[in-house]
Amino acid sequence: MTGIQLKIFSFALIAVVFIADQFSKWAFTQLLISPNAGLGSSPFFDWLQNPHAILPFMEFQITSFFNIVMVWNYGVSFGFFNDKSLESTYFLIALALVIAFGLMLWLLDTKDRVIAIGLSLAIGGAFGNVFDRFRFGAVIDFMDFHAYGLHWPAFNLADSCIMIGIGLVIVKTFLTDEKKNNERANAPHDKKTI
Repeated sequence: MTGIQLKIFSFALIAVVFIADQFSKWAFTQLLISPNAGLGSSPFFDWLQNPHAILPFMEFQITSFFNIVMVWNYGVSFGFFNDKSLESTYFLIALALVIAFGLMLWLLDTKDRVIAIGLSLAIGGAFGNVFDRFRFGAVIDFMDFHAYGLHWPAFNLADSCIMIGIGLVIVKTFLTDEKKNNERANAPHDKKTI
């Protein structure tokens, strides 16, 4: 894959992640939560263009370890720093955009496919959650895994893409650094004799 092809692929992946995240949130809120709350549902593009009411908390048990829940996350990924103030919302939007654009600069500079995929997943996920904050002042979270009375914080597709993407970047960077260190250690050393 050439440099230009990698860039095109990366930006297409960002768009796919963003659209998939928004589609999953639409399907969840408009096909499951809104009808169960006695509210009407909206077609995808109408929902995407117009912010709707903040839906109430709901919980649907799917398996013994997984629930679908309606949670509004006013903080960062997985519910950390959950604060409903307007200042906090603006701060988190600005912070997410600064980080996403920093990752975008890295993406434009990389020639490594795995790094590009990881960065694209993280950027697409970040844009999905930022879009929610602009529209609702909070992020829609709906996946809830639990076991033995302990719950992992509710999350969404964007959160998953961010975590997988950053994980790929960390693993690839670690493996690349380890390979370079091994090559240096095994390289023949030129010794000058006197």
